[in-house]
Amino acid sequence: MNENQQTEMLFPTAFNEAVEAFHLLKQQHQQTKIGIFVLHLGGLTRIHSTYGFSVVRQAFQKVNKRLTAYTTGLGHYFSIQETKYYLYYAEQDGLTLQQFAEGVINLFAEPLRFAAYEFYLQAKVGLSVLPDDGSDLETLLKNAEAASYYLKNEKIKRVGVFTPETNALLFKKVFYENNLIDAVKNKEFLLYYQPKICAHTGRIISLEGLVRWDHPLMGLVPPGEFVSLAEENGLIHLLGEIVLEKGVRFLSLLQSKNLDISITINVSAEQLLSGNLLPYIQNLLAANPIPTHRLGLEITENINLYDLEYVIEQLHTLRDMGIKVYLDDFGTGYSSLQYLQQLPLDVLKIDRAFVMNLEEREVDQLIIRSIVGISKKLDLEIVAEGVENPRQLEILRSLGCSQLQGYLFSKPLPEDDILSFIETYSPVYFS
Repeated sequence: MNENQQTEMLFPTAFNEAVEAFHLLKQQHQQTKIGIFVLHLGGLTRIHSTYGFSVVRQAFQKVNKRLTAYTTGLGHYFSIQETKYYLYYAEQDGLTLQQFAEGVINLFAEPLRFAAYEFYLQAKVGLSVLPDDGSDLETLLKNAEAASYYLKNEKIKRVGVFTPETNALLFKKVFYENNLIDAVKNKEFLLYYQPKICAHTGRIISLEGLVRWDHPLMGLVPPGEFVSLAEENGLIHLLGEIVLEKGVRFLSLLQSKNLDISITINVSAEQLLSGNLLPYIQNLLAANPIPTHRLGLEITENINLYDLEYVIEQLHTLRDMGIKVYLDDFGTGYSSLQYLQQLPLDVLKIDRAFVMNLEEREVDQLIIRSIVGISKKLDLEIVAEGVENPRQLEILRSLGCSQLQGYLFSKPLPEDDILSFIETYSPVYFS
């Protein structure tokens, strides 16, 4: 039995059954709004490729058990692809379409547990409504897909509702998708740099390299528009190599100017798990001799959704080379204290979601204080992202954050501008 035949066995419900169920539901609820939901579950493909068919089959059984328990008496669900489900729900008193979708998301707040395995899945739901967003299933599913695509770069939001604007986003996605291969081939990418500032002295400690696509027609395209596309299309490894090369070469330039400043680069889970990242970095450092402790790699919280043992092994090797490891966007993903203790880290970055309303929300201050306390016990430095005003700076310093990053100091700047910024920078908020 080949892999395709194995995968087909995971989806006993055929698409034509989903079509029949839609027509039946439409006839039964002619005066009721019907929600068409597309559920995407991130992490299942990785389980399949890492652990094989027998393990992913058990994972699907757990997923189906949760969906069956939730939809019985309420709606219908259909397994369509390895990571995709369709759900239908006719709105009832006491449970809106939005609430139904949030209930689906909540099914995956806890990890799947079976045998010796524990897997977190990333659930996102796109919603379109009959009759508001279409009258036929094909249109409604297309619109629900568009709504789910809108969530690609959302860290907290998990439910997307179709609007006419989401169609425009889908067209933009297709446009960028068609241009991305040539962009990677021609290396049409730049790094913009944003400084991280010492919370005690105001000194510039490091610069985070943030990728931009210098599109020949669209101008500068932010990473949120294309990084997820690169991951979907298998281009993230080549894009990551371009970014690393540019970052390391700029770090060499800083060293030649005797600037005591580090560079950090964002690395995806796919890069880390590919097996190619370490040899590429080793070759890059051989060609560009730099103090390795001046290079940092930033990984995101969802790294623990993957093969954790292999991730830990890779991170240990990076740290043995002298490279610092940052955990980015902490607090918005799937981290637990267990993973925080297991991962070999140097720095924790508190997501801007906890900083943006810091002055008004005491609960955010309590959360940050707790994170700082735990981090100190684990001997981790703390960077607070999204600092935009002096009051936030004062609060974050009082809470014990060691580094600060945000527009209060500087927006991300291209190479020449960040060099000028460094030359003229004065720690005015630390006098």
